[in-house]
Amino acid sequence: MRAVRRRATATSLLTHESVFRLGLALNLISLTCYVGVAALFYRLFKPVNRNVALVAAFFSPVRIGIWVSSALVLLFRWRSWRAART
Repeated sequence: MRAVRRRATATSLLTHESVFRLGLALNLISLTCYVGVAALFYRLFKPVNRNVALVAAFFSPVRIGIWVSSALVLLFRWRSWRAART
């Protein structure tokens, strides 16, 4: 059952490759915007409560790291499916 789903997913991604690439590009753009938002949150919270600002400053890079790793997993899977197709 899972092999059928994987095959269907790979076929769908390879069929609509431009949409997948657009999604990855938009994901990177939103990631870049989030880096700016994280810096703004730190500056916003720092005068109010330094501990809250530090917590926000700590969790933002963690989230960014998870975001980047998930995008890389998608990219590498897509490349392996594409290589298997040719």
